[in-house]
Amino acid sequence: MGLLESDPALADNVFVMLAPDLSAYPYVIVRPGLSTDRQERLSGGASTFTPSWSVMCVGADPEQCAWVVEHVDAALRPKGRGKTPTIAGRRCQPIRRDILDVMEIDDDTSPPGFTQIAEYSFRSDPI
Repeated sequence: MGLLESDPALADNVFVMLAPDLSAYPYVIVRPGLSTDRQERLSGGASTFTPSWSVMCVGADPEQCAWVVEHVDAALRPKGRGKTPTIAGRRCQPIRRDILDVMEIDDDTSPPGFTQIAEYSFRSDPI
């Protein structure tokens, strides 16, 4: 969230799970995903995690939606290279984009909007 909110163009328009009743585009909705946990030490007690999240990018038209996708990706993966999260007691790998879905029209909203979902994750190992 902090990385997305650090972009002044997105700062006030990043929400978790649900957006408030908005008529203003663009905005971003972040939904946490599941982490696959793997026990890789025989001594136990420490697991490898792969946290993931879906980012729904929403715009008034296809161009604005694509603009949001570009800003989200630039915040998490500047120049295509993922930022590396810092977590105490963990060794993290850079954020990667796992999926970029096709853009779709959302005609359940008024006015209709355009959405595109990107999924991101990173690997976190115990130190």
